[in-house]
Amino acid sequence: MERDERTDTARIWLLRLVPPVAHGRLAVGALVFAVLLFASWAAGVLGRTQEPDVSPSAAVFFSAILAYIVPVYHYILTRTAVAFDELSPWLDADADQLVAWRRSIEEKSVRWTVATVGAGVAAGSVHNTLLFESPAAFAEAATTSAAQFAIATGTILVWVAMTTVITSLIANAFLFARLAARTRFDLLDTSTLTPFGRVAVISTLALTGAQASYPILWLSPEVGAIAFIPGVLATAVPMLLVFILPIWRIHRRIAGAKNAELERVRTAIEARERADVVDPAGLSQLSRLNALLVYRRELSRIHEWPFDVSVVMRLAFYLVIPPLTWVGAALIENLVEAFV
Repeated sequence: MERDERTDTARIWLLRLVPPVAHGRLAVGALVFAVLLFASWAAGVLGRTQEPDVSPSAAVFFSAILAYIVPVYHYILTRTAVAFDELSPWLDADADQLVAWRRSIEEKSVRWTVATVGAGVAAGSVHNTLLFESPAAFAEAATTSAAQFAIATGTILVWVAMTTVITSLIANAFLFARLAARTRFDLLDTSTLTPFGRVAVISTLALTGAQASYPILWLSPEVGAIAFIPGVLATAVPMLLVFILPIWRIHRRIAGAKNAELERVRTAIEARERADVVDPAGLSQLSRLNALLVYRRELSRIHEWPFDVSVVMRLAFYLVIPPLTWVGAALIENLVEAFV
């Protein structure tokens, strides 16, 4: 299990599903999708053997979201580790602390794994109970119908995977929030702080993609709102957290340093304006005042958020994905109703 005796941690189980080979993420995504679709077909959820009162779109949804989340989660944590490496030269910490922080991005304790998997199973079971309207109906359907058992199992698998992903991403968001207090930076060159912005944006990719998958459920008319509303809510709130947490504290530090420096320059300008003597070093009052005015102008242009153009463009692209898929699903549904 790739255990580490020094820290009693292991690589997160979802990450270990991706083989360390070229195009490993693409391969595992395709494999997960194919295996889950085949299992759904074998259970009678899809194809000619389809049982009545089951939703084939649910099987496609489970296959699509799990095939998406496994490789994308691996990609997100890989990029998060790269961002940490870029930030580490500016962190006030010793080598052992830096190693511990970096390991925590991709490794967790056995207790953490058991807790997150258990929480996912519990959440999936509650969702199944809501879908079947009662615990007794859920138990009866899952034990007497292979198709219903497959749907119930798919629901739990999605909740286990998403609980693991969300918990991990929030933990990493808190890590970068703590790093904000340990980071040195040059106020006139905050480009070294863009790793905070990249982590905030890239972490939302898993959740925006998950939300973009929910319209698949709408393709079956028998699927009600209870099938997707819990998932939408469970991803929407964490998406805000994983975005805000890594950048808020560093934003406050940048803004605080900027305002303090502007105040210091303002005081110096007022003092120079009241002065009527020549500077002992040979610079006139006017030259010194001009330098202060130029410095104040540069300070006022400093961005208080750790973003550059590429990060902002990526964020805009991620945010537009779910609305586009929802609109597309609504259009398809209207077209089908118009021609059927």
